Amino acid sequence: MPRTALWLAAGLVAATCLVGAQAPPGRDPVAVAQQAHRRAPSAATARTLALAYDASNDTPRALATLAEGLKRWPNDAGLLAAQGRVDWRLWRTASAERALKAAAAAPAFAAEAQYWLGRVYFFKGYQAEGFFPGWHEEVAYRPMALAAFTAARDARPDWALPIAGLADIAKAEGRDAEAATLMAKATALDPSLASPAADARDAQAVLDAAKAGQHVVVLERGDAFARLHRGSRQLVDVDDAMIASLTATAATTTATPARVRAVIDARLSLRPDPMSHAAAANLLLARQIDLARVDAIATAGRAAGEQFIRENESSYKLDGKVQGSLDRNAALFADLAGWAAYLRKDTTLAERRLAEAERLSRGVDVTNQMHLGQLSRDLKQLETARDHYLNVLGLAAAPPPVRQRAQAELSEVQVALGERPEAFDRWLAETLDRRRDERRQASLGSLAGKAAPALKLTDLQGHPVDLEAERGNVVLLNFFSAW
Repeated sequence: MPRTALWLAAGLVAATCLVGAQAPPGRDPVAVAQQAHRRAPSAATARTLALAYDASNDTPRALATLAEGLKRWPNDAGLLAAQGRVDWRLWRTASAERALKAAAAAPAFAAEAQYWLGRVYFFKGYQAEGFFPGWHEEVAYRPMALAAFTAARDARPDWALPIAGLADIAKAEGRDAEAATLMAKATALDPSLASPAADARDAQAVLDAAKAGQHVVVLERGDAFARLHRGSRQLVDVDDAMIASLTATAATTTATPARVRAVIDARLSLRPDPMSHAAAANLLLARQIDLARVDAIATAGRAAGEQFIRENESSYKLDGKVQGSLDRNAALFADLAGWAAYLRKDTTLAERRLAEAERLSRGVDVTNQMHLGQLSRDLKQLETARDHYLNVLGLAAAPPPVRQRAQAELSEVQVALGERPEAFDRWLAETLDRRRDERRQASLGSLAGKAAPALKLTDLQGHPVDLEAERGNVVLLNFFSAW
């Protein structure tokens, strides 16, 4: 199961068991909920309809129904509980926490709200490390997860999911025997927790094919999965694999624009996060179709990324890392828009967007430097192109195929500048060595002999530390990171 441990599997079960009034056998739950809401609109029918949309992966209509419902019935606990659940699925953790805490105050929805709060807190306390670049676990959320799952279990002793949540905590803390006992209690109440659902197995088959590079198989199995499991939460991973396969095979296989658009639209509807927008833009660029749409996707992706980062600010732990992530997000989408403009032969817009991306990424984004190198060559700015290709070769993050391409294009630039081809290898080695030495000296000399900057941090015991209080003393600062 891709990046989905028990916490997510349990959450998927909860998504179906807490929707509300169940549709009669053979009836579409969305159609039933629509009819009920039209016939006698209320906060309860709005909630049922929103969760029916959410269960069928129709995120835009789920959000719209909740927004309309909360406007008409402000502070309704049922709607707030549903809003928190949808926000959590979209990784909007701050909004999810606010909505769920408000809903938990109402006895009728306390168990549901506390369970989902437990899931949010469990993720932040035990699973956030490395989930997204710059994120870390926040240990302060661990007792909060325990308290939330316990409150949900006490409010509904016959509900399996809070007990499964407590089992997850025990497992994460290395208390395997306790975890097994708790999970046995949970599965006794809900046997479906004992084995993965059919959609999880089918999704894993798609992801296994993707890992093996079997792109045709990915597309075939992905199409079948979408038909069989329309409401599965695993569709996000399946659609991501299909987009990656369509991108990887852009030069070797054909795909109709309609097929490409359908996969992109499905993924954006499921969860409009920055990753889905970036993948969609890259697919259109690789296939060189709908290039004008890339601008709209880049604009929406930048906004989605900013919301995604702000919703999860505490996971970064340092304000500087938040701003750095915001800058990288903006740089990514500026570069995508710039390259789309380049492919449309709008060099003026391409130059502006790519330069913006370079400024935001501080010149250390490999893809952006390659794009700027190509643009500079087309504009006959050969010295500038040379600098960009040298930047690529000086970046440790550049993968071997990109380094090879940058070196080949740099060789052509040098020849165009009148240099002898046989002297290229020696010139390149000497130039890269010199640039490394220059960067090292600049880094070492940037703060040497200067006053230490103001630092207000928290030590490992949670106590505040202000460097200003140590002025006049000899202080050894040991900086380390876990990423």
